[in-house]
Amino acid sequence: RAGRQKGSQAVLAECADQLADIVPILKSLGDKSRVVIAYEPVWAIGTGEAATPEQAQETHKGIRDWVAANVDRATADAIRIQYGGSANAGNAPELSSFPDIDGFLVGGASLKADFMDIIKSIPAKFDVEGRTAKRKRRAFLHQHRRVLLHDLAKGITDFGNVRSKDSSLADANQISPSA
Repeated sequence: RAGRQKGSQAVLAECADQLADIVPILKSLGDKSRVVIAYEPVWAIGTGEAATPEQAQETHKGIRDWVAANVDRATADAIRIQYGGSANAGNAPELSSFPDIDGFLVGGASLKADFMDIIKSIPAKFDVEGRTAKRKRRAFLHQHRRVLLHDLAKGITDFGNVRSKDSSLADANQISPSA
């Protein structure tokens, strides 16, 4: 727990250091939805202890925000971030209820009879492609906002060009543009 005791900023700084090398790869990939990042607190490895769902969500959101800032929002929305710190049948349902926890990297619990309970805790949250509906809506709105802004800018430019042409024609015909 020493890593968590240093604070979430220290944890996220360590994650950022580890993710920095893959930025060029993330930028060059075509299908970003195939990218999976697993986060596992060092103090949880082999201990059977898990981060609280709130701690895991905070770190997953921090990772997603870092990817958005260093790659782009579409990539951040498309990737899957899995929790790997002692996920088990007891904590998987609550962990999977958080928007930035996209699944689990299951270790020792995969050898137990209740492993299927971990698997069963996930489907209600995800669609066929494995992304949350909330994240898909956010990605859709972000993508369409960009298209709308582009169309708006193009429309303003086109309107200015048409107006300039109209003014030139008006001058050539000696008619005022307002007529």
